[in-house]
Amino acid sequence: MGLGLIPETLIILFFAVLIIYWFQKIRIPSLVGLLLTGMLIGPTGLGLIRGPAMIETLADIGVALLLFTIGLEFSPAELARNRKYFFIGGTLQVTLTTLVSAAIFIGLGAAPERALFYGFLVSLSSTAVVLKIHRDLALTHSLPGRISLGMLLFQDLAIVPVIMVLPFIGRPAGWPPPGLIGQFLANTALIAAAVVALAVLLPRILYRLVKSRVRELFIMTSLLICFGMAFLTSRAGFSLALGAFIAGMVMARSEYHLQVSADVVSFKELFSSLFFISIGLLADLRFAGRHLPLILMAAVVILILKLAVTFLAVRLMGFTSGIAAAVGFALCQVGEFSFLMARLGKTYRLLNDDLFNFFVASSIVTLITAPFLIINAEPLLQRLGWLKKTRRRPASAVTAAAVKLKNHVVVAGYGLNGQNLVRVLKKTAIPFVIIELNPDSVRKCREQNLPVIFGDVSSREILTAAALSAARVFVLATSDPRHVQRAVRIGRELNSHLTIIVRTRYVSEIDPLFRAGANQVVPEEFETSIEIFARTLAQYHIPRNIIDAQIQIIRSEGYRMLRGRPHDFLKMEKISRYLRMGTADTFLVDTASPAAGRSLRELDLRQQTGATAIAIVRNEKSFTSPDGDFIIEAGDILVLVANHRDMDRAFVFLSRAEDDQSGKPDPDGRRSGG
Repeated sequence: MGLGLIPETLIILFFAVLIIYWFQKIRIPSLVGLLLTGMLIGPTGLGLIRGPAMIETLADIGVALLLFTIGLEFSPAELARNRKYFFIGGTLQVTLTTLVSAAIFIGLGAAPERALFYGFLVSLSSTAVVLKIHRDLALTHSLPGRISLGMLLFQDLAIVPVIMVLPFIGRPAGWPPPGLIGQFLANTALIAAAVVALAVLLPRILYRLVKSRVRELFIMTSLLICFGMAFLTSRAGFSLALGAFIAGMVMARSEYHLQVSADVVSFKELFSSLFFISIGLLADLRFAGRHLPLILMAAVVILILKLAVTFLAVRLMGFTSGIAAAVGFALCQVGEFSFLMARLGKTYRLLNDDLFNFFVASSIVTLITAPFLIINAEPLLQRLGWLKKTRRRPASAVTAAAVKLKNHVVVAGYGLNGQNLVRVLKKTAIPFVIIELNPDSVRKCREQNLPVIFGDVSSREILTAAALSAARVFVLATSDPRHVQRAVRIGRELNSHLTIIVRTRYVSEIDPLFRAGANQVVPEEFETSIEIFARTLAQYHIPRNIIDAQIQIIRSEGYRMLRGRPHDFLKMEKISRYLRMGTADTFLVDTASPAAGRSLRELDLRQQTGATAIAIVRNEKSFTSPDGDFIIEAGDILVLVANHRDMDRAFVFLSRAEDDQSGKPDPDGRRSGG
């Protein structure tokens, strides 16, 4: 059995872990480590990775998953919130950067159509780099962060039409050659038909898969759709990335898209890292060494050009110089998709080997520089007086609905317990959001206009989407014990002040759930025992406060008494003492009671039963130590004291109808006559 790509994979992972670990120690962004890892182990570095096929495969998979997740996260609501930055800012930034760059390339002797392509390569910025650093710095919701996001979204979508026409721009013959337009239209129609079919069939397919409750099947189908659409577009003459993006966009319309994103995110992070490593692998260090001054000069020109053009675009939208400069620093690097476009450009003979190597090397320099520029831009602009201190708000929610949630209850599971809880929360106007993995329950919630997220409660992404970090209470009413402990741990990590209440069917889960961070664990079988225990003691007239105190002790100590811990049986002695002691209780006199209309002397309660009436409450007014002539009326509440046996006799006596008084109660509460 051959080892295949395992040795090369081990080499990549070993050096990536080693370099990124030490870079984190000295506070250098991980992206820089990924790029340098690829450069170090690549064909022109140590030569540990030489196979071009592997490099291209890693890049293709990484880009496809990147675009698939971007498609999943792209929503009309996100676009609407940033429409000004998207339509106006994005158009200005891409158009101006492309035209200015193209003019420079034309001046250097490039053909106009190639110069436009080169200009477009320069216009793209790194979505992955900008969003990651903004998220780390809690700048995602700042004004520069929102403007940057709008422009990045426009860039991501602008790739699509360029990818579609790229095969035709690079044809060496006269453009367009005969039949090419027909082929283009036919391929476009094929993809459109596939998209329509996928949009129609996907909800039904996903519903069936979710009903199966086989998570692996759901994940594999998501990846099948991603790579299947990518393969289709590739065979139609376009790119893998275009198909992956379309698949993500279609999937985003499904109510299951958050779970898909959560399942794919681990793959995305892995392959995105491999993608940046593959960019480093593409670098020709020998070529870079020979042309290092020119490469560094080109990188500086790109950074200054993009900063200036982006600054102008933001200023044209009416924002201050400080905001414009902050956005300019954020977007001045060359983006990851520029490398994809460059590889496609090389395939379609728009770039020769030297120009490709030159572009890759200078772009890598801008990417390595970008994290440091973004991190230090705000402090620099504040010192210059261009920018006020930004109000930072962590991006803890990934959906618009979650951003609005605060101090709410997250209800995991919409079974009987979840439904009862939600019903009470609605009546008391307490905000809540439901997390449910049963597709039928999700549909039921949507029909009732209840806020619901389809997803696995043990997923950090799903809990983030439910804004758990801003919640007050997290109730796990789900019946799946496999994921509950993980959900509790993640919930405690996301919110240290969160109250976590867990329902479980299994006694063995109690202690592990408490150790994981749960505040309260409610085992079903023990709660049933407590209810029986409480109702039984009530029949012996144990005061309710004593019963409640005992229940609180049992719950607070993790139900140890009910689990048979020997030392906890000592607490049963307290109950035994209460049973042997006297007690107090109340009795409501109705019209059928023999007490109604009689005086205490006539009733002779103490002689008949052994109980004493120490007070009578009438119309919320209390009469203490009533004398023998006090007439009892229907509706009065008698406050009685006696031992437990006599209290039972008194209740039996007072409950008998007028025509049922032919005898006295015997010691066991039965009549002695008749």
